[in-house]
Amino acid sequence: MNPSDLAQLCANSLNAAKRLGLPLKEAHVLVTTPKGWKAPPRFPRGKIVNHTSDGGRVRYLPAMNLLAWMVASGMVKPTYEDRDDFAVDPTA
Repeated sequence: MNPSDLAQLCANSLNAAKRLGLPLKEAHVLVTTPKGWKAPPRFPRGKIVNHTSDGGRVRYLPAMNLLAWMVASGMVKPTYEDRDDFAVDPTA
C-alpha cells in the first residue's frame, strides 16, 4: 500500500466517524507491518492487535494522528475545498 492509499483510508475513516456523529479521535485504521519493521521517528503509536503467522504485526492506529504524520512528513498533501469532508491529494 502506498502513502496516498493509506492517506485516503485515513480520510475515509475520519469522514465515516464524522457522518456517524462520533468524535474524530475514535476513527482508527488497521495497518499490517512486516517482521522486524521499526517505526520511523514520530510515527504515531497505536495498539498491536495481532501477530501474523509470518512474524508481522497488525496495528490499530488513530487515523487523525497517522494522517497528520503523513502530511508533516511530506508524503501526502491535504486538499482544501469548500466542503466539510477530509480529503487528500492523490498526486502528491
